[in-house]
This record gives sequence, C-alpha cells and structure tokens, in this order.
Amino acid sequence: FCAVMAGVALVMFANATTLPMLYLVGALLGFSALGTTTSMKIFVSQWFAEGQGVAVGIAFIGLSSAGVVVPWLTTVAVEAYGWRNSVLIMSAGIWFVALPILLWGAREHVRSSARAEDGPAVEESPAEAFRSIRFSSALILLLCSNFLIGLVDESVATHLFLFLDREVQLGAGIAAIGFSSVMLMSNVGKIGFGWLIQRFSTSGAAFCFFVAAFGVLLTLPVGGLGTIILLALVYGPTQGGFLVNIPVLSRQIFGPVAMIRVIAVMTTAFNLGAAVGPAGVGYLFDATGSYRIPFILLSGIALVAAFLMVLCGRLVRRQLRMQSPQGC
Repeated sequence: FCAVMAGVALVMFANATTLPMLYLVGALLGFSALGTTTSMKIFVSQWFAEGQGVAVGIAFIGLSSAGVVVPWLTTVAVEAYGWRNSVLIMSAGIWFVALPILLWGAREHVRSSARAEDGPAVEESPAEAFRSIRFSSALILLLCSNFLIGLVDESVATHLFLFLDREVQLGAGIAAIGFSSVMLMSNVGKIGFGWLIQRFSTSGAAFCFFVAAFGVLLTLPVGGLGTIILLALVYGPTQGGFLVNIPVLSRQIFGPVAMIRVIAVMTTAFNLGAAVGPAGVGYLFDATGSYRIPFILLSGIALVAAFLMVLCGRLVRRQLRMQSPQGC
C-alpha cells in the first residue's frame, strides 16, 4: 500500500499544475516514506530472528545509499529529459522492482521465518498482544527514550550544516564535508550498534545514547577539519544506533507478535521528537544568537534518554527474574 501510494504520488507530481496538488503530493510521499520505513523494520525483524540487529542495519544502509545515489541520478535525468519525465522514470523503480518483490516474496518469507525461528504458530493477533502491554512501564520508558533521542537526532542533522557554515564560519565546502562524514559514519553505526544492541539489549542502546551525548558536546570545540573528523567518528555511528534500537528492542522485550505494533508506536514517538527538535533548536538559536546553549541542552537530553533506557533494562530484568522458577 505504501509503495503504491509513493508511485501514485510521483505520477501526480509529474502532472502537477497547481500548488494544492503539489502539497497533496508532498503529503502522500511523506506518509508513504514513514510507512515504508516502519514496514521495513517489521519485515526484516520477522525474517531474521538471529542477527536481527545487523540485518536491520544493513537494510538501513540501503536507504542511506539511495539518499546518495538518487539525487545524482535525478540530476542527470532532469538535464536529459526534463523534470516531469524524470519523475516518471524514477517512479519505475517502485512499479517494476519494489512492488513485484513485495507482492511475490515478502509474505512467503515472513511465513517461513515465523515457522523456522519463532516456533509453533501463535494464535494471538498483534493487536491482542499489544493490548496486553500497551500501558506497561517498559513500553512507556522506551517511548519516552526514543522521543528524546529522535529529538536529538533530527536537531543535529538539521542544524549541523548551518552550525559549521555560519557559526564556526568554515564555509559551505568544509561544512558539506563535515555533514557527509557524519552521515557516512552513521552507516558504520547501523551495523556496529546493530550488533551491540542485539547482543546487549537495552544496555547497548543506553551506551549508544551516552556516546551520542558526548558526541554532541564535541560540536563545541569544532574549529577545523581535524575536530570535524573527531565529531564524525564519535557522534556519526550513534545515528545508526538510533534507528536500529527500535526494532531490536521491540522484539527482544515484547516478542515477535506484539513487536509489530510496538515498532509502529515507537517509530511514531521517535518521529514526534524529530518533528519538535529542529524548531526548538532554531528558536533557541534565534534567542541566544548561538548554537552553544542548544547543543548543550541536546547533550543533556541524550543523557536523559540513556538514563531512561537503563531504567527500562532494569525493569525488564526484574520482571524476568520474577517470572522465572524460584526467581532465578
């Protein structure tokens, strides 16, 4: 459904003649992008019970790679065929690649994976499984933690280029190198932190958030290419961990059935934080004339997110001890 929505939106975009139609296209593309990202987390998590963290990380590297390749391909196509024809050409990837793969292969893979990895079929529906844990303390802590880390993630991503270009006055060229370096290192984190969170669960996620808090503070001494590289090496990989923690922890803590709804809800919380953060940082910049105070606050918010993740881990471990024989 999300893929069809994106394909239809691109066809509408190629034929857009009014501003309201352009707004509608933007809304459809936004809904489809968020839905596709959430669905991908669910699919990959169902396909791979073992090595889920690394598998999800690799899938997100595919998204990052598209973000690098597609703008270049679009530019070449626009120069050769015009923008309307280029949009139709780019939509062909949805109609002739994505949709056939999803319709033909995804459902069968989910069924076979469920049999092979998760044991006997579970009659409980995702809605029923989620209903039993939707007000649990563990889920509330995870939602709050991911809301805060989503706020940090999008705030840094939105304002980092402006910070390097205008406040530090390194120029657009160096700022672009710095921003691209952070994005490149995020791909390393998608696999590295994917494995770490898969292995150490909430402790791995909390470590990722603690590193992010320190990484945000590394923006303060930035003054040249060397400090930018240090920032990219420390903070960049944590962005990968932000994305991977949601599907991995959803499955580990709540199981493969409730996971489907939990991933959607946690992704919503993350995106709400991502929607609030950049505007708040922009307001603080306008009020103070500097990114120093906003970035210090973002570091503190990341620390709070890490602390909530630690609390969640302790709560889950306590519940497991209570449920195990003789509290062992």
